[in-house]
Amino acid sequence: MILCAWRWPAQRAPWLFISLGVLVHMAGDLIYSFHDQNLVPTPVPASSDYVYFVSTCCWWRAWSFYPKQYRTSARRRAHRGLVVGVAVAALAALLWFGPVFSATGSFWHVLIADAYPVGNLVLLVLLVSSLAPYGYHPTCP
Repeated sequence: MILCAWRWPAQRAPWLFISLGVLVHMAGDLIYSFHDQNLVPTPVPASSDYVYFVSTCCWWRAWSFYPKQYRTSARRRAHRGLVVGVAVAALAALLWFGPVFSATGSFWHVLIADAYPVGNLVLLVLLVSSLAPYGYHPTCP
């Protein structure tokens, strides 16, 4: 990822934010592995949860650079991306969020338990709605 940032200066900022997100996520894994999982009971929110949230924010910021390259895109492309993104969100919510939103416990426990899947769903919808208008699909070479 660092090499991509170095090779393509016009896309340096998104690649650097993606790299930062990965490094911060790895730091969260280390904090969880060496500290949080050894606490009895594991606190909610744990110290690693804050670090994971920062990594997700880095990835959201990396995505926010992507559409700037395509500001001249047609209204039709924007509409197509919106439709595909909402469809993916609806399907994911139907299959995924039933068990997730049944979390119980304190306010912070429920908030942290629901924040991860909601953040991942937002990233998935942003990715799909950004790539769909340009004809990308998973089987593209």
